[in-house]
Amino acid sequence: MPKPRIWIEILLLAVLAAIFAGRAFAPAWRSLNTDFPNYYVAARLYSQGESLARIYDWIWFQRQKDHTGIEYRQLVASCLFCFSAAQDDKPWGTADRYIGSAGS
Repeated sequence: MPKPRIWIEILLLAVLAAIFAGRAFAPAWRSLNTDFPNYYVAARLYSQGESLARIYDWIWFQRQKDHTGIEYRQLVASCLFCFSAAQDDKPWGTADRYIGSAGS
């Protein structure tokens, strides 16, 4: 027969797992609270050749979200790297924009 300490550890693990499942996992499973729609709208505009000069204009961006047909209550207001990087004219993987005139 296992020692009482092992039973206490198993019971504690089961209680913590139940708390995690009830307070974190289940609510997250039911709702989408992420900034994925922000990235999707920006990527879609970029792939269609749209100008991203107004990407931080919140009303314009919400209209673009509506035009894409995303059924999401509200896009999350956050400063995203993709928006700034998408405005660059070079591919994202190049280091030329970081080197500047240091090599000259």
